[in-house]
Amino acid sequence: MDIHGREVKFKKTVGAACAVEKLFDAAGGSEAFFGGSYSNQQQNAAAFMEELSKGAEEAAFWDAYNRGEEYQVRPLTAGEALTLENEQFNQLFIESFKVWQGDAPEIRAKEGKKTDSQ
Repeated sequence: MDIHGREVKFKKTVGAACAVEKLFDAAGGSEAFFGGSYSNQQQNAAAFMEELSKGAEEAAFWDAYNRGEEYQVRPLTAGEALTLENEQFNQLFIESFKVWQGDAPEIRAKEGKKTDSQ
């Protein structure tokens, strides 16, 4: 799945997990966060994906930095996620949720293919 011309990665880092837990707390728990109206569900799913994308991008930055390389952090933003068509959005959310549940440490989404890597 091509997401606006780039590969999108998700990673459940400590920072990403803390940010997602704050989102859940603000909504009154994970069930409330993912519940409610269609609008609420999609906006919250987009915010959820943004935090896990930030986790992957920030980890990639530090990996590159420690190798003496440069890396430009460019996470998927909630606003960018909301510009996707429903099918792309839903596929991307499923992949991010698998990372959250621990089914995969990192998933890269591009051109409809899913690969697991660390």
